[in-house]
Amino acid sequence: MVTDEVTVETRSARTGSEGYRWKSSGQGTYTIEKIEKAGRGTTISFKLKEESKEFAEEHRIEHIIRKYSNFVDFPITLDGRQINSVTALWQRSKSELKDEEVNEFYKFIANDFQDPLDYLHVSVEGMVSFKALLFLPKEAPPELLYRQSELENRGPQLYVKKVMIQNECRDLLPEYLRFLVGVVDTEDLSLNVSREIVQSSPVMAKIRQILSGKILGWFDTLAKEQPEKFRTFYRAFGPIVKIGLNTDFTNRDKLIELLRFESTKTAVDEYVTLKEYVGRMGDDQKEIYYHSGSSRSQLLAHPNLEYFQDKGIEVLLLSDPVDVFVIPSIHEYEKKPLKSIEKADIDFTNEKKEGSEPLPENLLQPVLALFRDTLGDRIEDVVESHRLVNSPVTLVSGKDALDSQMERMMKMMQAEMPAGKKILEVNTAHPIIRNLSGMYMANAGNPLIGTVIEQLYDGALLHEGGLDSTTDFLSRMNSLIEAATLQR
Repeated sequence: MVTDEVTVETRSARTGSEGYRWKSSGQGTYTIEKIEKAGRGTTISFKLKEESKEFAEEHRIEHIIRKYSNFVDFPITLDGRQINSVTALWQRSKSELKDEEVNEFYKFIANDFQDPLDYLHVSVEGMVSFKALLFLPKEAPPELLYRQSELENRGPQLYVKKVMIQNECRDLLPEYLRFLVGVVDTEDLSLNVSREIVQSSPVMAKIRQILSGKILGWFDTLAKEQPEKFRTFYRAFGPIVKIGLNTDFTNRDKLIELLRFESTKTAVDEYVTLKEYVGRMGDDQKEIYYHSGSSRSQLLAHPNLEYFQDKGIEVLLLSDPVDVFVIPSIHEYEKKPLKSIEKADIDFTNEKKEGSEPLPENLLQPVLALFRDTLGDRIEDVVESHRLVNSPVTLVSGKDALDSQMERMMKMMQAEMPAGKKILEVNTAHPIIRNLSGMYMANAGNPLIGTVIEQLYDGALLHEGGLDSTTDFLSRMNSLIEAATLQR
């Protein structure tokens, strides 16, 4: 309470009515008495507490009026000046709205200097009745992308009968849609509704359900009818929307259709949907392949992609940090499993590679054993590779292990998390491996053999972004260059 006492004097417009005065000091009691009041109307007066005198300052009064009662149906004046807007745009039909006034309204409530990218007008009557005007900003504030906690306390403004009840009402939208700015107005709540009632109200739950469906429908329409606008939206807010895949299971199928990915068959900053990917799959392709990493360029240079590039098989390129948490949860799309190309259980054994022949069995096993003995418990296993085309070795994850990008993300969140062991695949048709085999057969004690194996392993770690120190890597590289340039 900011007042010591509140007094309300009122008289009805009905013929023969009398005036009354209601008075209370906020201590749980009040008095009512008849008074002489010449005309109809109501006067509210109060005595501010000494420490609350700031509420009598003109700028503070004006701020309160604009914040909470800017759109009530009648004018509010202060010293003869009208303070409020009166016009509540969301109460009009969409056909009556003009772009100029909608843009100005957005700038007013969003404190943004740019026009919105697009807006959604909603009018619902039925089990619950409400109107809404929601805006899609052109850009995402950086704090939304890097601090998810910022979404927890955001949301549209909640109005009841054009009186603002909550400035940022988190209960109106699920977390992954709270980047939207706007107003929701309903007459199905009382003006004195508390925050606790808002949170538990079935009216709010129904509004949230209806709004979520209409918003996702709006995004789908943008994707189909205004693809450039949708692309701008997706670049800005795609990482946030993806969060909904693991939280909003009611709308999960709609969210999956909104997903966009770069791939090995798209240009930079161009996207493909899962539906488009499946439509381009060959008859003998049974899985949807993806590759996760830190950037498009890093992914395209990775050895694990060589087989797919060589065979012309499209691979989704996932460079958004959120992807590693949400994409594996999809499991399948149109009965096609989603699979990371880093997994060791992809079957390449029936593919015949062109070029150099792999090592025969009598030479293969000694080479694999040589790698196992040199690398020891740093790896889970060493196997012959059927996926590599141009590279000598690569690291892959076991069937149930985390892929490299997921492991990096988990390690960022849990610094003490130990690195998982990988499977080292060896391309036995590669000249380096064939030369290594010959070197071993000629002189098993040659110290260069261990140096080469360590260098190949560290090079594979470097591709994964998992090489913690380059000191030994560079030292070995110098040793190998010295050996290669030695005059004989």
